[in-house]
Amino acid sequence: MAWVNPKIDWTPADGVAETDLNRAEGNTLYLGKKDGYAVDTGAVNAYAVALTPAATTYFAGMIVRFLPINTNTGASTIDVNVLGTVAITRDGVAALTGGEIVAGQVASLIHDGTSFQLMFTNLIVGLDDYKRLIRCGGTA
Repeated sequence: MAWVNPKIDWTPADGVAETDLNRAEGNTLYLGKKDGYAVDTGAVNAYAVALTPAATTYFAGMIVRFLPINTNTGASTIDVNVLGTVAITRDGVAALTGGEIVAGQVASLIHDGTSFQLMFTNLIVGLDDYKRLIRCGGTA
């Protein structure tokens, strides 16, 4: 089954079509893939991953989990399935400054329609991150 972008603009008047079920099935297959993340093949601050099945476009709400081979040292980008590089941000629009993405720790990103926002890694990397987690309703 080919990748189909999920429908994200549902309204109460929408009915469910067979193509919508195919989208749900395809996205479930992607999200539930064996390893649960892609392995980075890029360079420092320039991450690159190949999703299976392959994504054909970026879209708001797209989640990418990857295992980086390098810790970032500053502003960073990611290229998913050679679709083009996209900035990775934190706190909405702030560029990464270094150490937010750690080699060997799975990082999770969500596309906001413009850039990929860093959701979290497997490690809270400092007091500011802890404060952000609590402010967002998380628990430690």
